[in-house]
Amino acid sequence: MKSFLIKLYILLLFPNFLFAEISSYSFFYEKDAKGSMIIFYDEDKIFGQIIQYGGYKWFKKTFSNPDDKTVSFVQPAHYGKSGDMQSWMLERYEIDTMRYEFEELNQNHYMTFYSPQATQEIEGYLTRNKPFSFATLSQESWYAGTFLPIKNSKNLEDLMKLNSRTYCYLLNDNDLQNLKNKFLNEKILQVYREPCN
Repeated sequence: MKSFLIKLYILLLFPNFLFAEISSYSFFYEKDAKGSMIIFYDEDKIFGQIIQYGGYKWFKKTFSNPDDKTVSFVQPAHYGKSGDMQSWMLERYEIDTMRYEFEELNQNHYMTFYSPQATQEIEGYLTRNKPFSFATLSQESWYAGTFLPIKNSKNLEDLMKLNSRTYCYLLNDNDLQNLKNKFLNEKILQVYREPCN
């Protein structure tokens, strides 16, 4: 069901994806290990999805707003300070355009987004293997999360130690099963999925 909804959102948000074939992905986990981000790649377009496992009040309250009523930021992780909203939203890291859809499914919250600027920034952090923050502000609420790339076995082990439930949710995500991970081969992923089966 979730796979169908993601594909439907992609068609509604990004009609030119109609004939696109998603070929690979990369993923990240949130520093508190309660959420994840997946970046999907087709031939020449990139889009992303943030998932809050078990849901998160402020995530829902923020992304339930239309995308033209919010502003988003992608910036180096070290700037964000807990409880200090402005530290997560430095003007120089503001994203010009962010289109997204929010969905609640099986008590998890999903925000699927398309923004060439945001994904370009995220790709830079991924290439440099650096954590980054993703923050969004609406009139009534705000959300900020720090994300760490998963590029090797050690990153997977770090997530498993922090939160085994998030680890299993991410590795068993049906939308990823037939896609190639940009950094981890299927053999490694299969070994790391075994504790979740």
